[in-house]
Amino acid sequence: MLTNAGPETVTFTLPGEQYGKTWQVAVDTALASHATSRSASW
Repeated sequence: MLTNAGPETVTFTLPGEQYGKTWQVAVDTALASHATSRSASW
């Protein structure tokens, strides 16, 4: 779980592929729509 409680933008770096080939965003409060499902693949 990656969180940022501050008002400024923070860049997160996900671990490399050896720790998982895909990651899923469960909630992104930076988006106006508050997306609940988005995936990233390497």
